Amino acid sequence: MRREIARHFGSDLAYPNREAVIYKTENHYEVDFIKDGKVIETREMITQYQDLEEPTVHSMQYAEDAAENYCLGYIPADGRRANDT
Repeated sequence: MRREIARHFGSDLAYPNREAVIYKTENHYEVDFIKDGKVIETREMITQYQDLEEPTVHSMQYAEDAAENYCLGYIPADGRRANDT
């Protein structure tokens, strides 16, 4: 079950059509990236690093930063990650 924790919105001047919603699940946080009222991506705040066996489950602050970065335009609204080519 997901429980909503917080919402972030793009500013009226830049990215007014963006919103991000942070959820807490039983084991981790998730962020819905929303554009024009539609969820374009749900990102689990979990990273599997190559040199570690266990995945890293990120904090609420990490989820807050991801939501804010999306609303500020640092994360593209097409679902690409920053280092995708």
